[in-house]
Amino acid sequence: MKKPDRFERTVLAELKKQDMPGSPGIWLNAPDIVKLLRREHRAVVRLVRKVRDWQVEQLADNEDVATVILKELEQRAK
Repeated sequence: MKKPDRFERTVLAELKKQDMPGSPGIWLNAPDIVKLLRREHRAVVRLVRKVRDWQVEQLADNEDVATVILKELEQRAK
């Protein structure tokens, strides 16, 4: 069985916050889902900006940058 990734853990944590004793189960509503997606989007934008700055500093080519972005995104998902 595979371990839950970052996205699954985030949703599960939100569900746990909303869970109340005696309730049959609480589901995230649309605003909560939108908030989680926006948070993740901001994190990816920060990552791309960080790598862009690294590219300028290191004078790296596009292939290097793509590799770094993919590696960072894989790490983030864990």
